[in-house]
Formats: sequence, structure tokens, C-alpha cells
Amino acid sequence: MPDNPIHILYISQYFPPEFGAGAARAYEHAKRWVEAGSRVTVLTGFPSYPTGGSRPAASPSRAALTRRELVDGISVIRSRAISPGARRSRDRLLAYSSFALSASLRGIALPRPNVIIASSPPLTVGMIGWWLSRLKRAPFVLDVRDLWPQSVTDLGGAAPGSIPDRSLAAMADFLYRRAARVAVTSPATAQTLLDRGKLAPNAAFTIPNGVETATFAPAADPSADPDSDPAAQRTRQSLGLADKFVISFIGTIGMAQDL
Repeated sequence: MPDNPIHILYISQYFPPEFGAGAARAYEHAKRWVEAGSRVTVLTGFPSYPTGGSRPAASPSRAALTRRELVDGISVIRSRAISPGARRSRDRLLAYSSFALSASLRGIALPRPNVIIASSPPLTVGMIGWWLSRLKRAPFVLDVRDLWPQSVTDLGGAAPGSIPDRSLAAMADFLYRRAARVAVTSPATAQTLLDRGKLAPNAAFTIPNGVETATFAPAADPSADPDSDPAAQRTRQSLGLADKFVISFIGTIGMAQDL
């Protein structure tokens, strides 16, 4: 590691061993920043998604309000939140707001970073990032994985023009105006924000979701018969698929897919 590495504070409500896009994106980015020579601190919650509470295997002390871990060179700071589960809107709101409060307080004691990156949604994580950036006098980058409130209203979580919709829109606009840069996952998202006048032309940049090529790699010879590959045969047999024709969907199956 360099003598004076860049210190990145990354804020994400979710982080492994939790699963899901938010946790995976936080871990994969942080790991690669460490590999590139940066010092990375992740401010996150105790593992609880999606069932609520804290998983005993990951949280041996349920009374602890905070815990420090070292994960693949990443300094992970966990802050307690009230996590009754993710099924009802009021439960999610309680989880979001309680983490925003606890993480904002826990972040006060952290050393000043060179840059603060907050991953949204939820937008409350962006508010933590903005607050700590003001306190620490560090640049604030908003990492937008999903457009709120648009995705919330699209899925029926709030009626267009309702108080929750207007409140989320006001919070999003507040963060867009105060972020030094806004990272998005696709050019279409950046264009949407530009078209709506939310961002300056040079404020957004795209960091698409990716794949771990060390794990998911094409065959050395794509034209070869998979049945001639011993490793492929073992995998198919272990899954009970030795004599079956397999069609796979690799992606998310959730409310947004309307199945």
C-alpha cells in the first residue's frame, strides 16, 4: 500500500454476509479499491436483510451498538439499526431511519477521509453521506443504483404526487444538488437526470454493474461439447442435471419484473 493512500469512506446500509445487489456492489467496489492501493472504510449496518433482526452467526453480540471488522483488507464499521424485516413499508422506513441516525452518530468518530461515497437507495444513506461530508469537509459522491422516487411509484410503493412521493423527490433533489459527483449504473439513468435538470452536464459518470470474471468465465473452447469437460460433468451431476437440457435466467426475479 502507498505511504499516503487515498482514504475512501463508503456508506451502504447493506454489506455481506447479506445478499443482494446493494451488498454485492459495496463489497466488490471496496475490494477493488483496496487492491488498487486505497484505504477503504465501509460504514454499514449489522446483517439483517431480508428477514429482520441480526443473524446470530454474523452478530454474536446482539446488544452491541457498533462493531469493527476487517474483511479482505476493508475496514468494516457496523452500526445498529432497528430491522423488523423488509416486507412492510413501515418496517423498511423504520430500518432506514434508524440506520441513518445510528450511522450518522457513529460516523462522527471516524477519521477524516479523502472522499465520502454514499450508496442509494435508500436515500437516507445519501443523507448520511452529505452530513458526514459537511462534518469532515470531504467531497461527497452519491452512488445511485436505482432512481427514487420513480422506482418506488412504479412498483406501487407510493402514489404519484402523494406526500411520500414528494418527500422522496425533495430529498433526491437535495442530494443531487449537493453531491460533487453522481455515479449511476447506466447511461440511460444519467441522461434521465440530465433531461430533468437534476444534474450539471459534467456531474454524472457511469459505473455499470459487472461480473466477477474469475468465477464466471466462458469455456476455453466455446464450440466444444460441454459433456467432454470433466468439470462441467461433475457440476451437472452434483445438481442432478446430467441428462437434462437446461435453460437459465441470470438476473433478478422480483416485483419490478412483474412475474
